[in-house]
Amino acid sequence: MYEEVEVEVELRGRQFNILADVDYRIETCECSSECGDQWVTEKWDEIQIEDIQIKYVYYWTDSEEYREIPINSLSKDDIVLVNEAIQEEIEELNE
Repeated sequence: MYEEVEVEVELRGRQFNILADVDYRIETCECSSECGDQWVTEKWDEIQIEDIQIKYVYYWTDSEEYREIPINSLSKDDIVLVNEAIQEEIEELNE
């Protein structure tokens, strides 16, 4: 599946809006176990993100407007936080 998502993330004490393309799949999982003299099976869906491509990064300025900044200005730690926010957004979209 493919989604274009926009997330708000706080990075380095500033508010950012990130627009990204996300390629993911939904995998149906199940687990069976014995409960007394019966077997019980539980099924659930898990989202597996295949790829995230950040398209735009905007930060909220002191003059209360968003300004675009280069994607390569994000640090590795910033990208980890952005990816976590995107994962949460995809999960919310699929509830």
